[in-house]
Amino acid sequence: MLIAAANSAAQHHGAPVQTLAQALQRLGTGQSMNLILGLALKRSARLSDPCLADYAERYWGLSLHTAEYARTLARLLDLDQERCYCAGILHRLGDLALLRCLQEWQQAGGELDELEEVGEALAEFGAAYGSALRARWRLPLELRELIAAVYQLGGGVYSREALVMNMAAQMAHLTEHEGIEELAKSRTARLLKIGLPELIRMRKNSRLARRSCRRPRSFDLVIFG
Repeated sequence: MLIAAANSAAQHHGAPVQTLAQALQRLGTGQSMNLILGLALKRSARLSDPCLADYAERYWGLSLHTAEYARTLARLLDLDQERCYCAGILHRLGDLALLRCLQEWQQAGGELDELEEVGEALAEFGAAYGSALRARWRLPLELRELIAAVYQLGGGVYSREALVMNMAAQMAHLTEHEGIEELAKSRTARLLKIGLPELIRMRKNSRLARRSCRRPRSFDLVIFG
């Protein structure tokens, strides 16, 4: 929302804003805080249903891990770290906003009979909903293309940043017990000229960072839809 506000007609001048740091700089502290406060006070900004909150925490964790891998890869390859990080954070926007819609449905008297229904709704509508939201907010096309690369690489020529996002997402989706050898042999790794030693080191550092920064179970996730 801050990036969208910074790129609005009233604010726009020069290159489009694609990171949170750029948005804060363009908007200023006062306007940024007012926007954040307004979002946090919106009805259903916090998920009270335990099932929905569990899903949200899972998707937020996936977003954060993707963003961290993307920033590390971008730093290693001398690319735009913060733009890659921002794309990683935003790639699950649709899933998180959809969870908020499901809570509003419950608060209006609706029922979710089965846990599987939530997962099915996310799988069917999450990515498309996120794409629609990013287009509605008029986020810069360059940023949206990086987010799209998280899901798949299209045909033709793509940037090294897009390859970084695709690789970061694959790494974030690996479980604790899955090896990284196949990923090191992938086309994306070959195009980036990233080998097994670098990937192993990145994964090890990411695990150490997560263990040292574990959230308490009472973690409140604020959803801005």
